[in-house]
Amino acid sequence: MKRNIVIVTVALGILSLTVWRGCKTTPEPAEPPTSSKSSGRPSRDLDPKPIKEPTTKEEYAAIVKEKSIAFAQRNNAPIAFYGRVVDQDGRPLQGVTVGFRVTAIPMIPVPWGPDETSKGSRVTDQNGLFSVEGMRGVSLGVGSFEKSGYRESGFYRQGHVRYEPHSPERHIPNRDTPVEFMLIRDDQSRAEVAYDKILDFTWNAGPVTLNCGKMVGTIILTPVRNGMNPSNKMQAFEWSVEVRTEGFEIVLLPDSAIRVAPAAGYQPQSHLGFPLDSKKWRTRESCSYAIKTSGGNYGIMKLQLAGDGEDGYMSGSVTIYLNKSGARNIDHK
Repeated sequence: MKRNIVIVTVALGILSLTVWRGCKTTPEPAEPPTSSKSSGRPSRDLDPKPIKEPTTKEEYAAIVKEKSIAFAQRNNAPIAFYGRVVDQDGRPLQGVTVGFRVTAIPMIPVPWGPDETSKGSRVTDQNGLFSVEGMRGVSLGVGSFEKSGYRESGFYRQGHVRYEPHSPERHIPNRDTPVEFMLIRDDQSRAEVAYDKILDFTWNAGPVTLNCGKMVGTIILTPVRNGMNPSNKMQAFEWSVEVRTEGFEIVLLPDSAIRVAPAAGYQPQSHLGFPLDSKKWRTRESCSYAIKTSGGNYGIMKLQLAGDGEDGYMSGSVTIYLNKSGARNIDHK
């Protein structure tokens, strides 16, 4: 009995000592918070705010519409165009109805949607002048000219211009230098076909003579080609065609849309082709010449040449329109 009492007493003493030591133990101090600069981890205060994505069709449509409107506003520029209409003698024409069309990017839910077009017309004043202003868009096209007793002289490149701020071809309007258009009196006869032939010649075979009729004269073409590689396969070779005329003279037109032959500058020869040192070699050449015959008639000669044959031949075509009335207008049927 005494033995059991001793064992219980010792056990209670050990338990009491253990509890007392646990209470006396000093807790370790908590680690102070570290800044994002010292730890390398971003602070919650610097975390990027989450981007709110559209959750409904209405929210998405509103965002797209906002972007579409901004896109259209950036590209639709103020329209300003100044033109002048004259007759074939360069005299201003009053009372000409000029039709035009302005194309604009629409402010609709998709920026790549169909273009919006606005049509209108203007009437020339006593000086043949007209203007288009007060609209916004990306381009303007002048499409028609109407006046009793006159006809249009053909397509003019100046009839379509662009206005986008980023476009390298952006039209810069100027009141003092209006874009000129021409009408021809109905009593002036049109030029008619006087000669038309398909060309098929051998390179380096000497001159070839084309008889274009008594009212026109003769064309002499001399085609020359160099630069074939050892296997005689086509490459960027040098080629040229000398053009000489007898019975008429020619002057190269800067624009095939010109419908009145110049009064001066005619010569009996020309030269077409591409030398080896050309920056951009081409196989084909198309050009238009105004012509003046020894009989005083004017016309237009359209010449097309191709230098890309591997079989030693060249091809092309020549067409001559002649105004037999002696007038300088060369608009043709």
